[in-house]
Amino acid sequence: MISAYNEGDVWLEQLKVHLSSNITYVKTFLTKHKLAIEVVPTEATFLMWLDCKNMGLSHEALVHFFIYGAKLGLNDGKSFGNAGEGFMRLNIGTSRKILEEAMKRLLYAYREKL
Repeated sequence: MISAYNEGDVWLEQLKVHLSSNITYVKTFLTKHKLAIEVVPTEATFLMWLDCKNMGLSHEALVHFFIYGAKLGLNDGKSFGNAGEGFMRLNIGTSRKILEEAMKRLLYAYREKL
């Protein structure tokens, strides 16, 4: 912990750039492909909230879509309270390659299953 505080500045700055880039990638991807999913503005985290209410699915169907259709294990927003219904939480603290694969799966499922 002491090393992180004393010597972690470069790593932290690189991490912030990486996370910001991943957030931009997801936003751009969803907009480019016209998915009915909105990104909730995020600060200081590697977790991104996706507002999926415009997909027209019940919350149970939404969870089913992500798990079985897109083959993605996102966090179910409702598990954080009733206000999370219609939302899914995406971990963007990963490599771009993995994030690109996740978005490809989402797009395929969105086009094929909805």
